[in-house]
Amino acid sequence: MTTLARSLSLICAIVGLGGCASAPISSPSRSAWVNECYRSYEHDVTFVSGPDALDCGLLPRKFDSSEQDSIRQCAQRAVLTGKPFRAGYASHGDDSLYCDAVVRSESGQLWSVYYDADVSGGGGGRPHPALWVSRCTDLVFEPGTIGAGSYFKLTGCSEDKEIVSRIVADRKAQKR
Repeated sequence: MTTLARSLSLICAIVGLGGCASAPISSPSRSAWVNECYRSYEHDVTFVSGPDALDCGLLPRKFDSSEQDSIRQCAQRAVLTGKPFRAGYASHGDDSLYCDAVVRSESGQLWSVYYDADVSGGGGGRPHPALWVSRCTDLVFEPGTIGAGSYFKLTGCSEDKEIVSRIVADRKAQKR
């Protein structure tokens, strides 16, 4: 943990959770958006949340409990204050890596942005990645998957294929 992150953690402990609603998360969580999933995952999650949403961070596969607590508490504060935010974690199932993000967009809509690095079950050569984006109705801060690091569960979710098409189109437009 960086000196800045330790100082912010100490300040949060002294001031209380309410006073640090926009305190930054330590840099390993921020770099995890790029390093843990796929190169465009941060773009894709930000596309859903909006650029001004609070970035609580993505918990990497190798983490310590204080980092998980920091990201979860940031997301909980955003929920309590009604702010748009993005948060998530990277983990692995029996056969592949996955990344799971919770988003509250600027309109207040809850979203799941879920990436599986290989939906084929890991057999037969080339991986088959997939991205699902779903509108959800409820968020609870408890493990939602069996993966290490899971700290939230979204329910009442319905896949929105249209937004995935818009995400892909925006990615292509940015490459031009």
